[in-house]
Amino acid sequence: MLRKIGDLLLFILLAGAAIYVIMLLPEQTVEGAVNVIDGDSLHVGGQEIRLLGIDAPEALQTCTDQAGGEWPCGREATRTLRHLTRDGDVNCTGEGYDKYDRLLAQCIAGKLDINGEMVRLGFAISDDQQDFVYSAQQAEARAARRGIWRGRFQTPHEWRAERE
Repeated sequence: MLRKIGDLLLFILLAGAAIYVIMLLPEQTVEGAVNVIDGDSLHVGGQEIRLLGIDAPEALQTCTDQAGGEWPCGREATRTLRHLTRDGDVNCTGEGYDKYDRLLAQCIAGKLDINGEMVRLGFAISDDQQDFVYSAQQAEARAARRGIWRGRFQTPHEWRAERE
């Protein structure tokens, strides 16, 4: 019984310490020229960025259109992100890193929220692990049958899981 209480107290102490450290992580801002990797990842100022709150089709992923034809939605997502960042520098602000050591960030080009625009255009979905931050943009894209919403698609998460 005492061992279980001791284990519980140790767990609480470690969990509290982890939360404290996370809360102390400074917000990081990265600005600079952009190099697009795929529909939700890019390099900015030498830092690899993962767009926070969205998940875009992978580069090799395909989707199905209304007529049942296959189209390269992953390549189109990458092209769309390149188009949104074509005018040069972006400003990205994030607070944490993913398992690949990419800064999780919201990126802005001028006044455009790149993350939200990728969802609004239908080339990314609002990431359910981020509390559907872009659910309004997703509803708009879905209703307008834009991008991946014009037919059937597998979520990027499911597509990756099948290939791991």
